[in-house]
Amino acid sequence: MSRFQHLSTRALVGLAGLVAVSLVGFGVSGVGAGETVVEIHRMAEARFDGFGDGPVFIAIVGTDDRPGVAGARADAVHVVGINPAERRATVLNIPRDSYVPIPGRGNSKITNTHPFGGAQLVGETLTAFTGANVQFVITTNFEGFTGLVNEAGGVSITIPIDVFDSASSAAFPAGAHHLSGEAALALARARKGVPRGDFTRTDHQGLLLTAAHAQFLGQGAGAADTIRFAAMLMRHLKTTAGVSIADLYRLGRLALDIPPENVMNITMPGAAGSAGGASVVFPADGVDALFADFADDGIIQNPPAQDGAGKSF
Repeated sequence: MSRFQHLSTRALVGLAGLVAVSLVGFGVSGVGAGETVVEIHRMAEARFDGFGDGPVFIAIVGTDDRPGVAGARADAVHVVGINPAERRATVLNIPRDSYVPIPGRGNSKITNTHPFGGAQLVGETLTAFTGANVQFVITTNFEGFTGLVNEAGGVSITIPIDVFDSASSAAFPAGAHHLSGEAALALARARKGVPRGDFTRTDHQGLLLTAAHAQFLGQGAGAADTIRFAAMLMRHLKTTAGVSIADLYRLGRLALDIPPENVMNITMPGAAGSAGGASVVFPADGVDALFADFADDGIIQNPPAQDGAGKSF
């Protein structure tokens, strides 16, 4: 293997580490050969060279699209900010019931962005809401994800609190765990029987993202593993109009260059409430300053105090 070929497959593993954040915890059935489970969308008018010093923002969205359920709502919503100059990144987790302005639709839950307008509207909403210029949106759905996590050998994670939720089948004492696809799904969906409900669920989704990133980088250290992970990614990846091979390579290089210990996991602070007869999450007072800090360089310098998994940084 030439040095260039090895670098290219290493970059694909970096991309696997990046999209692995959207592969963990949302699946319910086995993955068939060639089945698409991840789509990468480039935002209209987005410019990306991947090697500058400016921040790169990528939205990662798990939808609830699956057989028998229509609508494909945005069930898990995260914005990853990457600062190439400082080799640091932040995973900003947005609770799915956050009540936000949706361009052209008025105020609604952010979960409704996907059925309203797909990945493009999700990206536009997150850009307007957080001020971070989202350049790519990575989307996943329920179908096939448990099988893909299992194909990757599961994911290792340290769960900071006891999680017992009969509704999602989660039963995890606090501590280190190696989760199968089925167990990762249960953790990602658990919101009952845990403190802070949806906020804790969103925290745990962020933890799964950072754990997957760390594991893919660690397991991709050898040439054989590099090729295996790159091949696995390409079997299940679909790119939409405007996403080039160069984009994939640059995204992979970005992901490879961020040490796991330099990734911060933060959940948007907020409070539960109601609007239009529905339960919603209202952003906390002062969240605009938090977003401005994030949008400036992809790094939150003064993260808010959080309980449970939100303190994992």
